[in-house]
Amino acid sequence: MIQLSKGQCHILSKVFAHSEDTTVWSCLQGYTGTAWADRTKDPRCGKIAVGNFCMLAGDPSLSEAREIAAHLPEKNYTHWYFIGENDSWNRLIEDVWGDKAEPFERYAIKKEGDVFDRETLRRYAQQVCAGYEIRPMDEELCRQAMAQEWSQDACGQFSSIDEYLKHGLGFAAVCNGELAAEASSYSIYDKGFEITIATKEEHRRRGLARACAAHLMLAGLERGLYPAWDAKTMISVQLSEQLGYHFDHPYRAYCIRTENSQF
Repeated sequence: MIQLSKGQCHILSKVFAHSEDTTVWSCLQGYTGTAWADRTKDPRCGKIAVGNFCMLAGDPSLSEAREIAAHLPEKNYTHWYFIGENDSWNRLIEDVWGDKAEPFERYAIKKEGDVFDRETLRRYAQQVCAGYEIRPMDEELCRQAMAQEWSQDACGQFSSIDEYLKHGLGFAAVCNGELAAEASSYSIYDKGFEITIATKEEHRRRGLARACAAHLMLAGLERGLYPAWDAKTMISVQLSEQLGYHFDHPYRAYCIRTENSQF
């Protein structure tokens, strides 16, 4: 197994040719993430890690595939999410990790181009409770986001706050100067970005995530960027459908907790 440099990640394009995951595209295009392959010339299998997500693809029957499936990146996460390309990869993950691989379902959302109703998005963007305002993510809001576990994904996949402000895009609901909710570009690729959304617990059920997401989608579409969505829960699926997306299919993922995990 070989770790690839940022400039080498594109060699996994054929291995991940069937992937519809924009975080995979982001790594292949050199924006973010880390990649591994069985070899650098005509690789047959590989893994891409963006944040604490690991995507595995290629030929799972190879001995190198087993090594790839057994490897945890050297980053300080309490848990990792492994997503195999197909059932054969899922069986390999289960075989390698046993009971440590906790299966769960995620939900793919269709990528259909610009199918969104701008008026609906504008209406949702304006539906903000009294006491809150929606603001673009700036340096101060990025610092707040990075200082709290619930919101770190807002700009955490960028090398620095300056890098996020240069290449990322996001909107936040603010209450008394403090970050209450956010919708942001988790990762970027040539033609769009992957959305991440979070709301601080005491501010939930007030439509803040929807308002932030509507602002983000409108801003992205105006720039010719597609706002891709992938859902962890059915609540996220339902929110995406309110905003104009369409559900595609469920898929299996695995949570693998590290020795540092407190859960």
